[in-house]
Amino acid sequence: MNRSSWVVLGLLALGFLPAGCSTVPEGKDPAKAALLAEPPKEYLDRIDLAFRKRVAFMDDRPIEAYLTRLATRLFPPGKDPVRISLVSTVSAGYVPSVWVAPGGRIFFYGGVLRALRFENEIAAAIAFAWERSEGTEFRERLIAEAQRAAPDPTRIWVFSELENEAAIEGAVDRTYKAGYDPRGLVSYFDRVPSEKAKGQFDSETEVLKDKTRRTIAFYAPLLNPIVRTEDFYKMRKRLERL
Repeated sequence: MNRSSWVVLGLLALGFLPAGCSTVPEGKDPAKAALLAEPPKEYLDRIDLAFRKRVAFMDDRPIEAYLTRLATRLFPPGKDPVRISLVSTVSAGYVPSVWVAPGGRIFFYGGVLRALRFENEIAAAIAFAWERSEGTEFRERLIAEAQRAAPDPTRIWVFSELENEAAIEGAVDRTYKAGYDPRGLVSYFDRVPSEKAKGQFDSETEVLKDKTRRTIAFYAPLLNPIVRTEDFYKMRKRLERL
């Protein structure tokens, strides 16, 4: 075989090499990625049940329907419909005011809903909680906790600074594209209660607000952004009677 023939065979061999190599990036596990993208329903049901045992609920379908319509404006239609339940009391350890689990399960604390004065603040609260639930770290905590004999949901909704920053970016983008004034997220942080020491809470809140303002600065001002709607006023009147 002459030299040119060997060169051709060498090139052909190089051409076939990629076909025998893995197309999965190093450090990426397709099975784990699929699990995080769509946690098993039995895991979600276990967390849902454990959460419900620690809270009480406000039985008000019209308010829950209003919140669900608002959320539907924020999120495109998915496989699982968004379901919002209004929580009246919470056990110690549940600092977030809106809890979201994959599968469209959302719980909104009525005490915070009473404190919010604008619809864009409600939209921001839901969007922020939703974006938190999309994070890899959150889903890893959820799956790990769901596999325990007695799941403790308080271990799931505990977020790092990086998780919050990513959620802020997503929430600002989501509310902006839905037509809501994204500055509602800043005022929402002012109204969120915390069980932490006052000084620590003030410091962390200012960090969140600063990150939100810097994120909003990249967006052009909206023309006639949604701040309040007629449905919001109706919901507020109903909430005052509860």
